[in-house]
Amino acid sequence: MAKGNLFLGMAKGKVGSIVFSRAFNQQITRTKPTSVKNPKTIGQNTQRAILATIAKSAAAMSALVDHSFVNVTYGPESVRHFRKINMGLLRNLYMNTQDGANLTSKGGNFVPNPLKVSEGNLPSFVGIVNTGDIGFLQDIAHTLPSTGDINVSTFLQSFPYLQGGDQITLVKIMKINDGEMINGDALFTMALDRIVFAPGAFDDTDATIIPDGDGVISNRFLDMTKTTNSSCISLNTATGGLGFSVDVDNKVFYAALILSRKVNNTWQRSAQVLEQINFNDHTDNESAIASYGANDSLAEATEYLNQAEEDESVSGEKGAYMYAATKVGSSDAERMFINAGESASKALTAASGTMVSIDAQAYAPTGKRVITVEVDRPDGSYAAHGASSVHYNVSITSKTAGNWKVVALFSDGTRSEYTITLTVQA
Repeated sequence: MAKGNLFLGMAKGKVGSIVFSRAFNQQITRTKPTSVKNPKTIGQNTQRAILATIAKSAAAMSALVDHSFVNVTYGPESVRHFRKINMGLLRNLYMNTQDGANLTSKGGNFVPNPLKVSEGNLPSFVGIVNTGDIGFLQDIAHTLPSTGDINVSTFLQSFPYLQGGDQITLVKIMKINDGEMINGDALFTMALDRIVFAPGAFDDTDATIIPDGDGVISNRFLDMTKTTNSSCISLNTATGGLGFSVDVDNKVFYAALILSRKVNNTWQRSAQVLEQINFNDHTDNESAIASYGANDSLAEATEYLNQAEEDESVSGEKGAYMYAATKVGSSDAERMFINAGESASKALTAASGTMVSIDAQAYAPTGKRVITVEVDRPDGSYAAHGASSVHYNVSITSKTAGNWKVVALFSDGTRSEYTITLTVQA
């Protein structure tokens, strides 16, 4: 019902399909549409699928992309920038090579894509993929040797732009359950870890930075007060670059290394795009696109268009949980999916000297966060820890036998535990 005097140009409100308002001391009238045209073409539904896919990605990777773009204010502005630059990237990727893009279905989970996760003027790392293995280099003409000690001089041939105090962040997008992407049951999460070089790490060019057979950067070259997981990045002999243990992380679909450096109290970064590792699993994009209203009524479709902000906050299942995996010697990794507040255990018996790899990733939905993930020795002391993931290798001996624990702590006080009992074979 309109209020005011229509003839004096003071009416506000509506009468039937006519809407009255005032602007700049003038009476404004307009006609309210009686219906909304929404034919739900393939083009419309494709755009909705791309919008939802980017929204899910922004939510799932907010812990990284809310601060990873130089000259963009941290927080919501950075997240908006991530969405803006990747919207066109994903649209072009889908149009040019549909198998190269993964689109989420309506109400579906976050799915990985080769999205841009950082921007800056520092030299980028180049990802090299070889049959599922991935390594990162700055100078691809100089790969790291697969055997023998690697000294600082050789290391800097592959990474000529690294300086003391530099930070390298490892980004991994992992599948953490056994669902297949094609039917929409797969669940993915982002794991972050970092190493920080000590201020004078590269002063002695003859010093051994990666010992033969170890594969990881020696702790004495790192600032351990800022490093979250000193063994998260290791030598990948298949590519001659720095990567991670693919044998344990064989559910990693995308990964990236980001270089960060503080210059005059301002963080500079390298520009990085997520590199695809697993090429054998893709979403069913045709079904995903069709899910955006093909069988809905007009009223439902119109209502959905107003729910975009609500959908953005959804990320994975409810509750916090941990994904853990162990590998004994050359055997395949055994995986465990542990809910918040619950525990699981595994007994492992093997000959003395057998290597056991322990890997864990923790995930928490929007509104919660992972505080830390750590591996504890049988005496209760911690062996390794990470911000949201941890990887640790231990050899079974009489000294290491006992109950090893992998513990994930969450911001709401809940925790997940995975106990591994190591026993030397008689």
